[in-house]
Amino acid sequence: PDRQICCNTVKEEIEFSLRHTGLSEEEIKERSSQTILDFNFNEKDEAFNLSRGQRQRLCLASLIALKSEIMILDEPTTGLDYKECMELMEKIRELNKNGTTVIMVCHDMEIVLDFATRILVMTDGKLIADGQTKSILNSLEVLSKARLLQPQIAETATILGPQFKNIFTTEQMISAIKMAQ
Repeated sequence: PDRQICCNTVKEEIEFSLRHTGLSEEEIKERSSQTILDFNFNEKDEAFNLSRGQRQRLCLASLIALKSEIMILDEPTTGLDYKECMELMEKIRELNKNGTTVIMVCHDMEIVLDFATRILVMTDGKLIADGQTKSILNSLEVLSKARLLQPQIAETATILGPQFKNIFTTEQMISAIKMAQ
């Protein structure tokens, strides 16, 4: 985030990109105020004095204020703790539910499992798979080619054998174990 922030305050940072889109001053103030409220920021806080997680949220907030049809995010959860990560990903999920196409580069398969509906897997600059999240995360061949690991619960299910195939949640695992007894 530190290479993206260029203004002194939270408010100025959110308004920065809005000012370069041709919006009216009234629309800029309205979007900025709503975004500050949505992200629970103090508009007067100094952007560079925020924690790393808050600075990352500020960068996302600035993008969300633009109301783009398509958003491309490169490893948006890097360096965030679990709570910050979940808060950020919920904002991204909300954007997607409201019609924004979200394309996200991510190597954290736990995040992918929880938030992606479709996966494109690339390796050596080539697309090697395109499909539904759970289908791709069950393909050990594809994951191996891309040097990716299954999410932990899916990996445990794979180790336990074929009767545990397609398990991606703790609840599914508990149910499968009870049925296997």
